[in-house]
Amino acid sequence: LSHDVNERYVHRIAAMEYTIQHDDGRDLTELEKADLVILGISRTSKTPLSMYLSHQGWRVANIPLINGFAVPQELYAIDQRRVIGLTIDAGDLAQIRRARLERLGHDKGGEYADPDKVVEEIEYANDLFKKNRKWPIFNVTGKALEETASEIIKLMVSRRLAPTHIHDAPAPKA
Repeated sequence: LSHDVNERYVHRIAAMEYTIQHDDGRDLTELEKADLVILGISRTSKTPLSMYLSHQGWRVANIPLINGFAVPQELYAIDQRRVIGLTIDAGDLAQIRRARLERLGHDKGGEYADPDKVVEEIEYANDLFKKNRKWPIFNVTGKALEETASEIIKLMVSRRLAPTHIHDAPAPKA
């Protein structure tokens, strides 16, 4: 029992380290070692979701989708069933971004929180998702982080793509 607990602990720490290293597209090396790669535009909870899943033992990379920029080619070299997309309601996203700018003491104007630009970004992401049908899309609008994580874990376990030590463990409850 002690050996099993220690092994899971070491695996979780390694997963957290991997996830931190591969946060926000900073490091695309060893992407093939990711249990999961999360794609989404800014403020769709990529990082918090990645960190939450890493605490569950998942090695997660997340890559921002930026309108006008191509997706890194490294993404297409991995098992496409491990890639998921995040989307959100445009009105909610614009509000989240305005609130963030306000908290940071920035002008709430500009393109970042502009409703029309937000819609363009979401459309860019949705067009990319439509071209890559193996990528399931999770709408995070109004959902708790744990709820989205639970849905992702359930899908990945059903695809038999969960980390080895997770296959026998129940998915966390939302």
